[in-house]
Amino acid sequence: MYLDYLLISITKLLNLQTVKLSSCFELRELPKGMKNLIHLRHLEIEECYNLRYMPPHLGHLTNLQTLSQFVLNDDVHSAEDQKYCSQLKELGTLHSLRGKLMIKNLSSILVKDGACKAAALGEKQHLRSLTLEWGVGKGTSDQYKSQLEDLKPHQNLKSLTLRAYGGVDLPSWPLSGNHVQLFKLALRRCHKLNVAPNAKLPFLKSLVLDDMAALEYLSDNHLEESFPSLQELWLTELPKLKGWWKVEVHDKHSFRCLSKLIIQDCPNLVLMPFFPTLDEELMLDTTSFVTFKQTMALEKTQNCHWLTSPPLSKLKKLSLVGIDELKDSIADEIPWGALTSLSVLKLDCLTNLDELPSNLRHLTNLKELHIWRCKMTALPKWIKDMKSLEKLAIWVCHRMKLLPEGIRSLYSLKTLEIEDCPTLLQRCHEETGADWDKIKNITNRLGQLSAGNRYALIIQVNFQSLTCSFVENCLNLINSFGE
Repeated sequence: MYLDYLLISITKLLNLQTVKLSSCFELRELPKGMKNLIHLRHLEIEECYNLRYMPPHLGHLTNLQTLSQFVLNDDVHSAEDQKYCSQLKELGTLHSLRGKLMIKNLSSILVKDGACKAAALGEKQHLRSLTLEWGVGKGTSDQYKSQLEDLKPHQNLKSLTLRAYGGVDLPSWPLSGNHVQLFKLALRRCHKLNVAPNAKLPFLKSLVLDDMAALEYLSDNHLEESFPSLQELWLTELPKLKGWWKVEVHDKHSFRCLSKLIIQDCPNLVLMPFFPTLDEELMLDTTSFVTFKQTMALEKTQNCHWLTSPPLSKLKKLSLVGIDELKDSIADEIPWGALTSLSVLKLDCLTNLDELPSNLRHLTNLKELHIWRCKMTALPKWIKDMKSLEKLAIWVCHRMKLLPEGIRSLYSLKTLEIEDCPTLLQRCHEETGADWDKIKNITNRLGQLSAGNRYALIIQVNFQSLTCSFVENCLNLINSFGE
């Protein structure tokens, strides 16, 4: 919504209880007279990214229960400037706050001793989710750590996110289960931080570690079981991360409850716990393939006597992206047929894979197959064995020359996408293409050339089932909708 300010007259509505401004992306400030709305209970300002500061004396709103974010003014240079915005201490009187709270621009008060203690976060027993964001700051590591210690929340908190924290380590309360029993923890853009939460968070269900340039290991103790309750794990943009443990471990543990695992841009990560219980999603993007192979090869005798089904047999979605070590010889050794529940498979930028592994033919429940940025010249004849396949997407495969005859036998195939595959697109052109007869009975066919080819578009849809379609930046549109 486009709204850069509120009319001052709103502050005269003295019985107002709710103000909803979420997603007002251009909103820059709130009226200075907001302190007059003493009956206000809900101030919803999520996703108001341009909000520069909070109006003065916000602490007068003692009935406030919902305050999506509290923005500190990072451009205050004098006591006179402070008159026009609320300081963090205003949170101290808002004892009824509940639900979610984000505090932004904490780096602007790094040198102010006691400023964070005055916020009294430890007294707000109804808060469940807290996000602390620092922004650009010049403080020392000890200043960051001391500030975070003063921001210790009530033990009822369930979700914590730290963004752009500038310390090299953390105080004890976020890392152990002694103070808060966190269900969700996210550390983002903490570029100097070289420690991470460990297995002492027994109730943790979701862990996100993102864009942490200094992090090398996650645990010093290889004897502890890794997060016994963890269900979702994101490891993204961790260029120095080498392993889960600091020492080499020969008798590795397994995640017992993990359902979703995303590893992205962790090129040096080669050692981590097994993940046999995944059932929702696994993404390996620009990282090692070693632990996947080891997990697939697990037997119940290898510290996994508790397993009730074969490793990864319940996994529904698998994405392999930029795995350089995945060559044809290695891919053929993987027992792909053991992934009996897999419904979506994405193979992207596998530059050393010349053809699809033959064992993929045993994925009888596969519904979607995505092949992106690969150097394969053709799909195998056995593609006809994938009887459940409903969608086939081939993107940026310049060497792909033709479709196999077996594609005619895929009677469940409803959608075929071909993008930036010039030769293949020509062969699939309606009526005139050499492969047209193989695909003419597929309901939805979408083909597109790259920008260098002026976005020539070939599209055919079933208008009886079409609900919504957007076509943008197509300078030359080739109409092949048919009768």
